[in-house]
Amino acid sequence: MASNPNQTGPVGATSPTGTLAVPGVANTGTAVLPGTQLTYRLLVTNNGPSDIVNVQVSDTLPSNVTYVSANQSGGNATFTCFNTGGAVTCNAPLLPAAQPGVTDNTASIDIVVRIDPATKVNLVNNATARGTVNGFNQPVGAATQLTTPVQPVSDLVTTKTHTPDPVVAGTNLVYTVKVQNFGPSTAQMFQIVDQLPAGQTFVSAQVLYPAALPGMPPAVTCTGTTTVTCVGSMQPGYSLAPNDFITVQLTVAVDSCTAPGAYTNVATATSMSNLPAAPRNVGTDTVNVIARPDLAITKVDDPDPVIAGNTLTYTIEAVNNGPSCAQDVMITDPLPPGTVFLTATPSTGGVAAGTNPAVGANGTVKYTWPGLTGPGVKRTLTITVRVCPDVACDTVLSNTATVSYTPRIPVPNPNTGIVWDVDPVTSNNTATATTTVKAQSDLSLAKSGPSSAQYSTTNQQSIVSYTLSFSNAGPSNAAGVMIVDTLPKGFTLDSWSIAAPYTVNDVTVTATTLNGVTTVKFTLKNPLGAANQCATNFPTSGVITLKAVVPIKHPIVTVINSATISTTNCLADPNLANNTATAATFIVAPGTNPQTAYPAASEVSDIQGGSVLFYPIYTSDAANPNKQNTRINMTNVSTTENVCVHLFLVDGATCSVLDMFVCLTPNQTTTFLASDLDPGNTGYIMGVAVDCATGLPRAYNCLIGDAYVKFTSGHAANLGAEAIQALMMFPAGTDPNATLVDLKFDGMNYNRLPRAVAADNIQASVTATRL
Repeated sequence: MASNPNQTGPVGATSPTGTLAVPGVANTGTAVLPGTQLTYRLLVTNNGPSDIVNVQVSDTLPSNVTYVSANQSGGNATFTCFNTGGAVTCNAPLLPAAQPGVTDNTASIDIVVRIDPATKVNLVNNATARGTVNGFNQPVGAATQLTTPVQPVSDLVTTKTHTPDPVVAGTNLVYTVKVQNFGPSTAQMFQIVDQLPAGQTFVSAQVLYPAALPGMPPAVTCTGTTTVTCVGSMQPGYSLAPNDFITVQLTVAVDSCTAPGAYTNVATATSMSNLPAAPRNVGTDTVNVIARPDLAITKVDDPDPVIAGNTLTYTIEAVNNGPSCAQDVMITDPLPPGTVFLTATPSTGGVAAGTNPAVGANGTVKYTWPGLTGPGVKRTLTITVRVCPDVACDTVLSNTATVSYTPRIPVPNPNTGIVWDVDPVTSNNTATATTTVKAQSDLSLAKSGPSSAQYSTTNQQSIVSYTLSFSNAGPSNAAGVMIVDTLPKGFTLDSWSIAAPYTVNDVTVTATTLNGVTTVKFTLKNPLGAANQCATNFPTSGVITLKAVVPIKHPIVTVINSATISTTNCLADPNLANNTATAATFIVAPGTNPQTAYPAASEVSDIQGGSVLFYPIYTSDAANPNKQNTRINMTNVSTTENVCVHLFLVDGATCSVLDMFVCLTPNQTTTFLASDLDPGNTGYIMGVAVDCATGLPRAYNCLIGDAYVKFTSGHAANLGAEAIQALMMFPAGTDPNATLVDLKFDGMNYNRLPRAVAADNIQASVTATRL
């Protein structure tokens, strides 16, 4: 008797054999697919010589199969089968032996099972056959084993979608990957590998299906950067059953600098199972990436307002607000009229786009930054211009700068209409700075005239000539320039002229006389130009010659002619100190030289220290100083104070004053000759004790002096200097707000001055010994 199991199913069957008289042998069947049905065929043969009764066939099914059915499929026996707990038992009353003429000594039984889809080990099936020899009550039996290799096959179908489309570079994109197992086997050690396109980086993942149970991790966990791998969150991995599916959502970041275009994403699902002959486990998805760089520009002017003729700086800043990169960012700035280009300085990486204006010319400034400018990156351009000096006051300069870039795909997709690369917000692509222009000019005036002039007679006019030199140091052209010349009292205008390039037609002249004082006004009809004019070419300086008549019998005094220059510019002249000029002229009688009265002799005081010394006379003969000269002695009688003395040597003939300083240490006497200081002149000397640091008078009361005087005539005398004491002790400082101080030579007071003054031709009273 033999039990001969066989198998049928998706894979072809084999026919193992076993002999009644020997133990069963192991056989190997054809590989089968988990998740499919498998039919085991047991062939029970009676090899004789006797019939076998009470035949029982037992088949112990593998643990990873499920019983479906068991039926006799052929042979000369009648088997009844039933399943008990994974063991199939088939009973027959008789299995005849082979006899002449009887060939059917074999019965076949088919056991149908379903292989667990998750099976990954070989199927081992053990079958036995037992019975009794008819009439002898002798047991017989056989056994056999069949090992069936398992070869799982899972038909995984991967589909993939995304949102949004198109996606903007610099934003996130969501891929949805769905994998369904169409069997027949469970896909064990299941995984998804998603190869992201260039410029995309994994951010996060979410399992949409199956939902995770409370407190449990998701079915798969995804990791990676540009290659995303999703595997089971728990050991030994995730298994995808037949007809089941999993849906995973992958969020990825599209790099800001990703070039516009179509990108394909590939997701591949695999497991321990084999794939069918026509696999469907790879899913692709094409996404359109577009660029949307939002470029914005700002512009600042400095200074504002600006003075015509000065420089003006524009600081332009362009920033990419994202989210996408912009290629070859460019700043374009047409300079406003009334300005000329000086310099342009871009931030790192910037280069001139074409030819910028020449220095001193107007035009358009362009700079570009080759390559990609990422979100948040700023590009700056600093442009310095000079505002033309001839721009009128309160003119408003308007300067607009524009930022742009070069789209990497300049034309839309002709099929879909997708605009690949464009700035989404154009309202911030321009910026305007308005600057108010003011005019300011540093005008200067110089005046020259004769040092002396005779007064007129009834027969002969005396005419003095004054020269007025005026100029504009800028920075702006000066509008409404007026020069006002106030003649000395009694003088009248004779004539005037102006030097080239001016003509008399360029000036309006008016002369008015009030209370004997004539005022002459010269008004330029055109502005007085400054350097570097743009649209005008006005002169920057000029010379006016004015001739005036000295009145008859004018007193013998010094007269002052003064003139001022002004402008109607909207800003005041920054340096008023040079807007006024004077000329002093000493008026003399016709045919004489300037002279003045000799001062009256003063009485010599007793020898006591003072703060002012008067030497009544000094003289020297420049040709014969040994015969006519004066030796002057001066002593500081203080034992503690250093004293500085301000000396005034007054020439008796011309009233001109020569001054000098002498410094005396305590108890020091100094001696000097008049010929060394003022040779050839005769006059008198006043010495004032002053503070050495400030030059202001001080009440030292420590000066005494005398003078030895000899003349060519042979006369000689030793004359004591008149010492004038200060009765009032002075404060340590001076009042900086004082504008007027009285010097009282009344023997009562002597006040400290707020500033240094020069005393000219001051005569002492014959009785005064103190001030």
